[in-house]
Amino acid sequence: MDKPITSVEEDSSALYCPTCGKPNDQISNADDEIFKTYYCLNCGKALGVGIFLSLKVVCPECGMLVVMG
Repeated sequence: MDKPITSVEEDSSALYCPTCGKPNDQISNADDEIFKTYYCLNCGKALGVGIFLSLKVVCPECGMLVVMG
């Protein structure tokens, strides 16, 4: 059976570590237009930080398939 599909929410205003959810000092001073934090649109779980052209991952929080690009 296929998983329900959702998309991501991009945010460049605050950069957080996708693992622990805390601000990451190494990237918090990066240019906001280059790095973005990507969140599951369904539950809000941080899935990654950086530059992504496309993304396809199962959200560890809600189990939905998250697709971008």
